[in-house]
Amino acid sequence: MVADAIGGSYDADFVGYVATQVRPGETAIVVEADEGYTRPVDDIVRIHGGRVYRSYI
Repeated sequence: MVADAIGGSYDADFVGYVATQVRPGETAIVVEADEGYTRPVDDIVRIHGGRVYRSYI
């Protein structure tokens, strides 16, 4: 379902990969952002047990 919802905007391989990584009971948050520096987001997400996947379009 996630792949269908966002597939039009993102690379199909990336969406498919992320969709296979989301386990039952988990939630995926999709964000389109212009990051100057990625480490702050990576650190905050990981501290809270999350994972970050990036696609550079």
